[in-house]
Amino acid sequence: MANPNALDRREYLYSKPKKKPDFEALGTNYQESGNLSDALECYERIEEEGKRTLRLKGIREIALKQGNHFILNWVGNSLPLSQEEWHSAALTAKSLGKIHYAYKSAQRAEDEALVNELREALGIPDPSAPQPGAEGFVDYLQSGEGAIPEAGAEEVDEQGAVG
Repeated sequence: MANPNALDRREYLYSKPKKKPDFEALGTNYQESGNLSDALECYERIEEEGKRTLRLKGIREIALKQGNHFILNWVGNSLPLSQEEWHSAALTAKSLGKIHYAYKSAQRAEDEALVNELREALGIPDPSAPQPGAEGFVDYLQSGEGAIPEAGAEEVDEQGAVG
């Protein structure tokens, strides 16, 4: 069975098709072609709870091996993940170079050390740093940690480009 075209897929998933599709077979086709999100969407529509749960667990296992936070977050709505599973997903994503997925999974695992490491790797500002207008902000800037170039310190060429 080939994957349906976009219009047929839309009809199967979001309207009332004339002939009800076999969501398990359709999901399996999507899964085999590497389309986990489409497979997950089909598997969620399997009426028999046992089959649905079995297929969702399969997608979860694949997503854990891929460090795929997007799919894990989605499947986690039906089959919640433990903190250990989120931590495993974070480490897997990190090892595969999926730093943003690793960061999001580390947050779900509540691993502050890993969250801080990945936040720094992504260049995300430290949320505990003083914010503009807060007490200690000027001292923070003067320490050099939160250095911001002074206004007008950069040169502007004839076209208005800063450089």
